[in-house]
Amino acid sequence: MVLPGIAFALIGLFIVGAAALDWNYFMTHPKARPLTMLFGRNGTRVVYGLLGVAFIAMGIAAAIGLIGPPPVPGP
Repeated sequence: MVLPGIAFALIGLFIVGAAALDWNYFMTHPKARPLTMLFGRNGTRVVYGLLGVAFIAMGIAAAIGLIGPPPVPGP
């Protein structure tokens, strides 16, 4: 699970970067519009930042083996 964990961590870094740099694409995307209307632009940046941190944490946990797929039951 090292490669998927690294991928999740990189996606999380991308999301945190988008929130920190206030990328217009992320804030004006149609799927982000409800968040922007509910929390405002700065609140949405905080939500995206927390989401990115969660992705990073899950990625690190998967990469070091703390979480993974469930064991396959034997016959």
